[in-house]
Amino acid sequence: MQVRRKPGIPFILVTVFLDTLAFGFVIPILPALVATMTPDKQSQAYWYGLLLGSFGFAQFFSAPLLGAISDRCGRRSVLLVSIFGIGLNFFITAFSPWLWLLLVSRLIGGASGAAFTVAGAYVADVTSEEERSRAFGLLGAMFGLGFICGPILGGLLSPYGLRLPYFAATSFCLINWVYGFLVLPESLPANRRSAIDFAKANPFTALIALTKVHGIGSLVWVFILTAFPQFILQSTWILYTTFRFGWGPRKNGLSLFVVGIASAVGQTLLLGFLLTERWENSSAWSCLLFCRLR
Repeated sequence: MQVRRKPGIPFILVTVFLDTLAFGFVIPILPALVATMTPDKQSQAYWYGLLLGSFGFAQFFSAPLLGAISDRCGRRSVLLVSIFGIGLNFFITAFSPWLWLLLVSRLIGGASGAAFTVAGAYVADVTSEEERSRAFGLLGAMFGLGFICGPILGGLLSPYGLRLPYFAATSFCLINWVYGFLVLPESLPANRRSAIDFAKANPFTALIALTKVHGIGSLVWVFILTAFPQFILQSTWILYTTFRFGWGPRKNGLSLFVVGIASAVGQTLLLGFLLTERWENSSAWSCLLFCRLR
């Protein structure tokens, strides 16, 4: 059994990297693509916000549902369907001449992108308690690396066509799907599967239950209050630089690359420094908690 599971972790790491790389490709491109379909800046900002919000909306409702489905049907099938859905999102966007079709593709992408929760469950299935922390650390590293490399690569491709990064993202998803179809074993045996509990698949129920876990509830609210303004900044950054300074996808991609590098350095070097014994006091741990949640 252990031999069959060995290909699983490398695939999950590659999946997370390629999927976040593909998403990073299109981050600096989407506002410019929307601008080609809207008559003015106000309409551009409205549709850009709607497209971003629809992705998060679909992901919020799909994440616990996909987790519940994977508990019943297995991780492998859910992961492969989700990778296909992400690729379909990029493929539709690459050809779409209409904003409403872009909205449909974003809903598909958000629902499919929620499979990151299933990827985490797969890692938990195939690792021991001693190895699990390291495996999740690698998962987070691949996630960050994809977002660092994606925007700058998308920006560099944009001069050759605004839709070219979407074709590139589609190709990455296709390669990833074929790779998973050929090498990914199932991690959840039939005797460990359970029926779908739709009550637990309700995202509001799951969130409320998480806040009631001892020692976790307050951290959930801290994370929400930290992440909310951060996501607002990320969502408006490209529009601001485009409208104010006339930046195109190339410069926006480079700026996001710099942000990603600064974040990676801060969360590796800075955290290592804060974890030394001389910083073992309440104020240092508060700073550490803030940095980790970012």
